[in-house]
Amino acid sequence: MPGTEEDTENECPTDAKRQKLDSDGSVTDQTGGVNNDSDVGGVKNQTKTEEFGSGGSEDSTERISKETDDMITKETDVGITADRISKETDDMITKETDVGITADRISKETDDRISKETDVGITAERISKETDVGITEYISSLPGFNGVLKQRYSDFLVNEISLDGSVVHLTSTDLPCPLPEEPKVELVDLETVSPEDAAKLAELLKSKNQKESVLIEAPDDKNARTKVHSEIARAFPGLETVTVTKGDRRLIEVKIMSNRGNLLRQWPKGRGDYCKFVLYKENKDTMDTIGLIAKNLGLKSSLFQYVGTKDRRGKTCQQVTVFRVAPEKLKGLNKVLRNIVVGNFSYVDRPLRLSASRGNRFTVVLRAVTGSLAQIDAGMQSLTEAGFINYFGMQRFGTQAIPSHHIGRALLQEDWKTAVELILKPRVGDDAQLAAARGYWWSTRDSGASIEKFPRFSYIERSILAGLAAREQDYYGAFSKVSRNNRLMYVHAYQSYVWNLVTSQRVRQYGLKPMVGDLIIPLDTAAGNEQPEDNTEGLTDEVAPIKARPVVLDEASIGKYTIYDVVLPLPGFDSVYPDNNLQGLYKEVMEKDGLDYTNMRRKHKDFSLAGGYRHIVVRPKDVSWRLHRYDDPTSPVVLSDWDVMKGDTLNNTSTDGGHLALEFQLSLPPSCYATMAIRELLKIDTSSNFQSSLNVT
Repeated sequence: MPGTEEDTENECPTDAKRQKLDSDGSVTDQTGGVNNDSDVGGVKNQTKTEEFGSGGSEDSTERISKETDDMITKETDVGITADRISKETDDMITKETDVGITADRISKETDDRISKETDVGITAERISKETDVGITEYISSLPGFNGVLKQRYSDFLVNEISLDGSVVHLTSTDLPCPLPEEPKVELVDLETVSPEDAAKLAELLKSKNQKESVLIEAPDDKNARTKVHSEIARAFPGLETVTVTKGDRRLIEVKIMSNRGNLLRQWPKGRGDYCKFVLYKENKDTMDTIGLIAKNLGLKSSLFQYVGTKDRRGKTCQQVTVFRVAPEKLKGLNKVLRNIVVGNFSYVDRPLRLSASRGNRFTVVLRAVTGSLAQIDAGMQSLTEAGFINYFGMQRFGTQAIPSHHIGRALLQEDWKTAVELILKPRVGDDAQLAAARGYWWSTRDSGASIEKFPRFSYIERSILAGLAAREQDYYGAFSKVSRNNRLMYVHAYQSYVWNLVTSQRVRQYGLKPMVGDLIIPLDTAAGNEQPEDNTEGLTDEVAPIKARPVVLDEASIGKYTIYDVVLPLPGFDSVYPDNNLQGLYKEVMEKDGLDYTNMRRKHKDFSLAGGYRHIVVRPKDVSWRLHRYDDPTSPVVLSDWDVMKGDTLNNTSTDGGHLALEFQLSLPPSCYATMAIRELLKIDTSSNFQSSLNVT
């Protein structure tokens, strides 16, 4: 728990007295920063509310409330209180070691036992802790210190890093300089179209009737026909032409252009086909934000390209490209969308690719910090020099009582009904509307009537229910109505769960040195291959397996590599597994779930997992830190890009403030979770419910 005011005053100097020496001995004033891959924490028992659109107020959290705890405790129809389930589960698992079953397991049998407690349609499953998803080990044995992560979403900033190493910032909402207009073609200048036909074409264009057309006699000579097509295209933007044959006559048919053709025709020459812009968002998910932008522009989300998803609970900046959408239209969104700003517009020839990023720059503020200056310095120095275990963080598995990897397991088992029910079933922690909607479906199984009971933002549930309403009992068909990104989210979560478990066992049993049979992908080789999967906090860049092929370490080469070159595979049909005892761990973990790690192909392509590789230990780059004293726990300690553009200033720091905050910056490769670096620093659980319990108001 956070220490007293006296403790922090005596043990930590003010920022005015404190600077950090760089490795070369120079003094660096350490400010700013940004952060990306984790959606945890929040503020508990806050009463202040602010209007921030669909993102909610900054005081809102993924809270595990006292009311929720009380509700869980009442679910005792089977004689086991939910407060005791965790302990009894732990006891049961521990006792299984007596008969040769490892305690690493979060067993399917335990999950099944808990899931059966549904007399009132509410599962007694608790929201996951780190140990539930295989996150158990640390790099250093240093003691941690206390601090609260994401007490405010303004405490977590994320800025994408471009391929050239520059950090992406929102600095302007100005439009790019316009290109000179092409000279307008006058009808009198037309050489190949008669005045009568030109008048008909003008009337057709004015009518905008896509069912009407005008027929023009076509010259026999191909070059002459081409000239007619070209002149009509120049003189009448919005019309399209095609040569047709009617009997023995060759004609040119002219019609109103289709929507896509119109888009292609009207885009000015001399500019790239894609508009690239910086997307700034606050307290919103990347995919939801792109969906909102697309909806307001009347476009499909698939027209937008971005490298990966950024944290929901934070202030983030990333690049986006979109095909032939004018920056004027994009800029107009700034007037109508809350907590979303677009700017830094430019034209480019190609869309963003999944490999178009070198990672993310994080600025993190830990509030209510306690611990001695020596502890803080030692922890930051260890994180800088030794790094952290590259676990998939808690946001990979969701913050609700039914983790994403449980659904992914059912999908890989091709148990479509279970997967659908896990998504739709009642669970603890829902608000009143969601709880009522889930309860109605669970008790009636009336999918059609249930759809409108779910809020609009529950698009996964509503998509599944629409499928079930159309074809009852077709659970696979219903699940296929969910967007591909979200379908992949679940199976990727299961891959991540297995990887975490095996990685913990590897570190626990064999330490942090390479061993014969390990898989090696040197960091310089991996840099160009560590890419987010096709688009997702959660979905895309969070998995991002390396696609390079590994080398199996032997006795002759073991001295050439360090633990930072060692990778472990994500289970998949194209993955190579370590040539040592670790391969057996994959078999053991997945057999308990009825799955075969050597057979990851499925009849349905989306659930055929190729696999990939992930470094087990990562060192952050460009690390810096500083301490702040502050009084107001609800005021910002750092400024985001948009804060700077608005001219905001900080007024929450003083030399004698009652609370202490640690601000630090670091850069991480794609798919690495900053929360796992923070976990290494603090030596505490980064799950949202635990962090909520630490909040100071």
